[in-house]
Amino acid sequence: MKITKRHLKRIIKEEIEEFSDQDAVDKINELFRSTTTEEIVTAIQMAWMMGLSPEDLEIYPLLPRDIAKGNENSVRIVDAFFDAGPNWEEYIRNKAYDETGSSKADAQHFVPKYPNDPTKTSGSYEFREFDFLKTPASELTPEMKTEMYGKAFLTPLTKDTSWMSKVKNERKNTMKITKRQLRNIIRESLEQFYFSEGYSVRKQNCTRSDGKKGKYVLKYKPKKKTSKKKDSQGYVKAGCHTSKEKAHGQRAAIEGG
Repeated sequence: MKITKRHLKRIIKEEIEEFSDQDAVDKINELFRSTTTEEIVTAIQMAWMMGLSPEDLEIYPLLPRDIAKGNENSVRIVDAFFDAGPNWEEYIRNKAYDETGSSKADAQHFVPKYPNDPTKTSGSYEFREFDFLKTPASELTPEMKTEMYGKAFLTPLTKDTSWMSKVKNERKNTMKITKRQLRNIIRESLEQFYFSEGYSVRKQNCTRSDGKKGKYVLKYKPKKKTSKKKDSQGYVKAGCHTSKEKAHGQRAAIEGG
């Protein structure tokens, strides 16, 4: 397919519009490297408002200095992930699981000797088991959320201390666009130009109905009410493919084009 001068101008225009969004993405990535919980929570909320998924951003181990003041701030960060939608909740759950190699964990809870004792000066501690992947959000206690935060973001540092120097260096340097971000911009611009509105092809590990693995997912925005699971941007999974070309082929087949 040849690109005419008119088409090229349109692509350039769309890419320029995407760069304005890229400024916001850069700001969000910068906030993720912040030293305060408030800014990290703001980053998650901004990403949610823009319809971004964790895969669209550069989330390093979140290490705000005020985490040391108590469990409250780590709970705030975990709550922010859960509030941002299924993709974000799934990210932190899987992150904790991937870093520990197990979905089960124990969280220490204080049990007051006297019921409803606000001072917590008399009592004992007990460990309660929960599952990073399966325990419903409504059943996660603050102690469990703190444990989830630690496993997801503190455990990586014990495995690879280069994370710390990487974060420090990027805090000092001026934020620059990365090759990954540039590819995302070009991909999104081309998708907007070539594909019908409502479809999207994303590079994402997936499993097909026959059990085989794929790397690209075709998604669409349903025009009518559906019971199918949607992602944070309102898209529904249509198919899992081993290549981007095959995903585009399914889209063309759906539209009869």
